Amino acid sequence: MTRSLACLSVALLLAGCNQATALQCANADINPDAGVEACARLIELDDQDAASRASWHVNRGQHHLRAGRTEPALRDLERAVELSPKDENALLVRGIAYGTAGRMDESLRDFDRAIALAPSLFAGHMNRGKVLSDTGRFREALAAYDRAIALEPDAW
Repeated sequence: MTRSLACLSVALLLAGCNQATALQCANADINPDAGVEACARLIELDDQDAASRASWHVNRGQHHLRAGRTEPALRDLERAVELSPKDENALLVRGIAYGTAGRMDESLRDFDRAIALAPSLFAGHMNRGKVLSDTGRFREALAAYDRAIALEPDAW
């Protein structure tokens, strides 16, 4: 067990949570409601840094999205970006949520910010291409897809 995971385990145990709660929150295959509940328990912990709290909000937002609850997802993801504005994953997932809500300009803005922070972020380029395609900006979409292919040619 790595030192950071060991420290997280100790902090969770002291707060009445356990490693299983953290794993449930992070598990994309779990029932979304169970994931939301696990993440909520972690978010309530007082002794976390901003990046840790942001990651729990991202995970809870993803569970809400999987359950079709876009507005609660956006609230969590907006909070995650407030807590950790340079977290490309938080921006990426919030961009997906904005796209799901039909807020394409905001979606594209988040994908652009995520890519600026992590230029080799395959999912950023793919999702950017989708938003551009969905909004009729086909040449730009093609360029985004080309960049994604260049980054991960085996993904196709």
